[in-house]
Amino acid sequence: MSQTTWFVLVAGTLVVLGLGRLAGARDWITRLLALNVTGAGSLVLLVALAGRTHPADPVPHALALTGIVITVAVTGVGLILARLVSIAAESPDNTEERHEASGGSPAEESP
Repeated sequence: MSQTTWFVLVAGTLVVLGLGRLAGARDWITRLLALNVTGAGSLVLLVALAGRTHPADPVPHALALTGIVITVAVTGVGLILARLVSIAAESPDNTEERHEASGGSPAEESP
């Protein structure tokens, strides 16, 4: 088995595991991690396909590095959004608390 075949198999396994977990997950954090595993599989596949030729093609390597940076940024934003969703789910009707904290009353809501 060649090195390229090995990396393609690893990449396919990561993608299948990530998509399988994404389909069965209900928690936001688990979904985000499943997306990260799927993205890692696609990046491994991109690097494996770039290394097929003797002088490795630098463009797919650059795309993989860009994908890593984008994955880190999306993960950070996703974690913040998951935290906000969980906070909103814990207190579904906190409009009264927000108005009391700002000094207003619930009757003074603006449309």
